[in-house]
Amino acid sequence: MNEALPPMTAERAIYFLERFKREEKLLGPNEQLALDFAIAALTPEPVGAVKVNDHLFDDEAPMADGGEERMTAAEDVLAWLIIEKIGAPDDVSYSPKQAQEIIARNLDLIRELWQIDDMLDEGQGDDQGPPIMPEFTKGMSTYAKVEACLHLLEKRRDALETRPTPSSLKERVEGLTEALQFYANELNWSDAKFEHDDSEGLNSLTLIPSTIDADRGERARAALQTKAGDGE
Repeated sequence: MNEALPPMTAERAIYFLERFKREEKLLGPNEQLALDFAIAALTPEPVGAVKVNDHLFDDEAPMADGGEERMTAAEDVLAWLIIEKIGAPDDVSYSPKQAQEIIARNLDLIRELWQIDDMLDEGQGDDQGPPIMPEFTKGMSTYAKVEACLHLLEKRRDALETRPTPSSLKERVEGLTEALQFYANELNWSDAKFEHDDSEGLNSLTLIPSTIDADRGERARAALQTKAGDGE
């Protein structure tokens, strides 16, 4: 009576497959590969071995969120960069590729910001004439520099809006010329006279002042106060 065979285990199966591979001389390349595949499949993983998820090698797969699935160190760094430092929404699952795009886009913006800062500093050169840029203090941020430039532009815009137009200048010159001619006319200085006043039954003389005295500088004030465009 044949003795009962012991149960087949992975360890015993590996032993027999490896012995068969060593002793069988007619195995072809495919048969040998098949045996190797079977042996590898039956071989248990070493104690303490870390199982690597395939998604870690897929740059379009969503990264772990630190909840049920633990984040790797690389995922933790990427999440910290794009969420904590850059300010991306924290309710979205990002893939490594998306994180890379976000970081690259913000690095491009930073590089452009540096170029703007250099351009602003170069605008404060030693050129002769009125300065075209505001004065920047040491350690001034790029944002503050741009804000100062915008404030200066607003002031210059207001100055341009109040600058007299050719038509208003012509009108003002004509008003000043008319006033000058008025005061230069000798007759306006010497046309004072007396007139009879019998409105109350009294036969009296009333002094009518000269045109200049009656004017009392009114024409001059009107000409000087005439606005040219929106400015005085």
